[in-house]
Amino acid sequence: MAAIISGAAAVFVIVGALLTTNHLLPDNGRSQLALVSTRSGQAELYLLDINHAVQRQLTSSIGYVRQPAWSPDGTRIAFVAGYDRSDIFVMNADGTGLSNLTASTPDFVADNPAWSPDGTRLAFTLMSVTGGAANIYVMDVLTAPDRAWVGSGIRQMTHTPEWKAQPVWSPDGRYIAYGVSTSNWDIWLLDAASGQTWPLADSPFDDQSPAWSPDSRLAYVSWVDSALSAEIFVMDIAAGADGQVRGWNQRRLTDNTAMDSQPSWSPDGSQIAFVSNRDNGYFDVYTMSANGDAGSVRRLTYSDGPETSPQWSPDGSHLVFTLDRRYTGRFVATGSCGVFAADVRRGLIRELTGSLDGICDTFPIWRP
Repeated sequence: MAAIISGAAAVFVIVGALLTTNHLLPDNGRSQLALVSTRSGQAELYLLDINHAVQRQLTSSIGYVRQPAWSPDGTRIAFVAGYDRSDIFVMNADGTGLSNLTASTPDFVADNPAWSPDGTRLAFTLMSVTGGAANIYVMDVLTAPDRAWVGSGIRQMTHTPEWKAQPVWSPDGRYIAYGVSTSNWDIWLLDAASGQTWPLADSPFDDQSPAWSPDSRLAYVSWVDSALSAEIFVMDIAAGADGQVRGWNQRRLTDNTAMDSQPSWSPDGSQIAFVSNRDNGYFDVYTMSANGDAGSVRRLTYSDGPETSPQWSPDGSHLVFTLDRRYTGRFVATGSCGVFAADVRRGLIRELTGSLDGICDTFPIWRP
């Protein structure tokens, strides 16, 4: 299915069961997506070449796959897979060299893999299979003589009993921002070398979803006012006179009685994409100036179903996202999840995966 959306009008046309063949991006090796699909019967990892309508299944029967993450150089993919428990795996982009990096932790559930900017380390969370706290860990990712990948030197970075989630590295690789659940969710900062931690967003509300800009500002979501109102904030990260790293100059970028969430920075740091239910009750994709300029909020999609996980293309020209059509009967292919691409400048939307009824394509992420 391809979709072209301009203004508030949308026209959807079936064009095939896999991908559109229109070239969305230059043929420079950066027109590929990793994503998770259930089209084989369970959630597996796939590689899609958008321009050439080529799809390749990369995993098979190692468990339900989720949370793919490209290495910064685009040569490897880390992801979570498992049945009763989960591990973190990594493989080369061509599907070779598959390795279970957390096989040495059989009593734990691994989650939330995040690459360091230099591609040598992964941050992630581990939680005991019997329950309890989830803490932040870091491991080195090395290559073995047989070209497989090896997780080495797993180090526990946090040691408190609260739940931890969503670790994300700062652009210089010095810090890891993450969420901590106490009486509510807060955002903390971890020094990746020393293990020292500091609270950044510690408000009476739930603060979640930290996202670094290219110049090391931090966007996050705060559930202000009520359980039904979430807003996007940005703060600067710097050390004070006492040497303690803090969040400074917090700015509220959105202000409405809806849920604005999942902030995603453009590659040049000038815009933030996010999802919001401010206009029709479903979550649509929006963009805005990273400075929160009045009038800069732009609605890109007009769907009767929730959209999630907006991710920028490496050149900043497109966004990919997932549309969950299991919550609406409007579309021709109902009961499925599809991956779409939005041309940010022109406002044109195309479906990249023609999902059949009962199939879900999710977790799209551009190859760097």
